[in-house]
Amino acid sequence: MPSAAFDTHAAIKTLREANFDEAQAEAAVAMVRDAITEGGATGRDILELKNDHARLEGKISGLEGKIDGIQGEINGVKTGISFIKWSIIGVMMPVTVAMLGGIGTIIGTLLF
Repeated sequence: MPSAAFDTHAAIKTLREANFDEAQAEAAVAMVRDAITEGGATGRDILELKNDHARLEGKISGLEGKIDGIQGEINGVKTGISFIKWSIIGVMMPVTVAMLGGIGTIIGTLLF
């Protein structure tokens, strides 16, 4: 990362004038220097993060589209199952009525 212009000699001199001893001034300047040269994100870092963010948003959008497609397929299957269920009921209802009628006839014949 490119370092910002930081005059360490001037900074130490300023701190010494503010009653820092030599060791304190050097330690404080070293911390500031390190923060400037190592601590921040560069414009390139930020651009890479923006690109990653845009790429991830694209993937999320694609996944949302796939989820919508799957939901449509599930709804189609539900419709098919409902049709089959009502078809079975439609076929079984007359059969059941006929069977009950036949059983009723048999019982009536046996009892009377």
